[in-house]
Amino acid sequence: MFESTITEYLDKIKSKDWSILGILEFLRSNSKLSVPTIDDLKEDLYAILQSYRDKANIHVYTKNKVTKILSNFDSTFNTAEVKQFIKDLEFREEARINVTSTYTATVLKDQQKSQQLIDQLRHQ
Repeated sequence: MFESTITEYLDKIKSKDWSILGILEFLRSNSKLSVPTIDDLKEDLYAILQSYRDKANIHVYTKNKVTKILSNFDSTFNTAEVKQFIKDLEFREEARINVTSTYTATVLKDQQKSQQLIDQLRHQ
C-alpha cells in the first residue's frame, strides 16, 4: 500500500536524515496516510527497511542507519513525538469528517428548501 511512497522517501532524502517521524511526515503529505492504515504502513516500512539492510551494494553508513532504525522500530512508534503525530493525524481526519458532514447537512437542507419551493409552485 505504501511501498512506492516509502521508496520515494528513501530515494529522495539523504540516509543521514532518515527517521520514522520523517517518513510519517513525508507519507502524510504524499499519500493517503490515516490512523487506520498505520499498521499497514509499519508492515510495509519494516519489510522495505529489511530489504535495504540486506542489499549487497549499499553504503556502510546507510546500512548502519537502516539497522539502527530497525533495532528501535517498535519503540520508536511509541515515542511521544510519533504518538503526537498520530493524534494530530486523527484530529485532522475528524476535522475533515466534520467539515464534510456539515457541508452535507447544508446541502440536504438546501435541497429540502428547494423541493418545498418546487412543490409550492406546482400547486399554484
